[in-house]
Amino acid sequence: MRAADAVRLAVLAAALSGCGSRPPAAPPLADPPVVGTVSLRRFQPRVPAQGLALGDGDFEVALGADDARGVRIGSRAWLRPEAAGPAVAARVARLVGSAGGGLVLAWIRPAGPVGVPAGSFAVASVATGPARTSPAVPTAAVYLLDGRTVVLEPSPAREGLPYVPVAVRVGLRQGGWAEVLSGLAPGARVVTRGGIGFLYPDFKSQGSD
Repeated sequence: MRAADAVRLAVLAAALSGCGSRPPAAPPLADPPVVGTVSLRRFQPRVPAQGLALGDGDFEVALGADDARGVRIGSRAWLRPEAAGPAVAARVARLVGSAGGGLVLAWIRPAGPVGVPAGSFAVASVATGPARTSPAVPTAAVYLLDGRTVVLEPSPAREGLPYVPVAVRVGLRQGGWAEVLSGLAPGARVVTRGGIGFLYPDFKSQGSD
């Protein structure tokens, strides 16, 4: 073996011998809790739908008969045509029940031109009632604990237990927010993220709750 080759082999062996000699870094514990306040947010009851673009600019979508009970001509809708960017505001222009009674066909009319050819696939959501304002917390603040839906409230007065779980009833979840139907009032202080590290101290962070 040539001297140069022997040197290269020695360097390679030294490099390989270091592989795995260091213990892998343990993943960090879950993020520390962050406390915020319960705010008021608007939530829009809506149902999902999907369908096709028609030649006249409208979209025909199918709704489940039960889901469509609150839908009326003129109800607000939001269309997302395939590969056409963000959702487009629309209104329900026509409703027709199917012969079998299981589906309702809705003609959705966008507020402006969408620019997709007839037959293009689209997804939509259709309002089933008026929007409502409710107490809200980030969805990351809501946990399932022993079969109960809970949030964590700060409790500095209780030694050794800085947070306590409080049972809540959650309604709609939209845009990263959860509607709180009962259990919390606006202005209440809750752990908005990072609470899983308190509930489960051995939990390893995966970047989010």
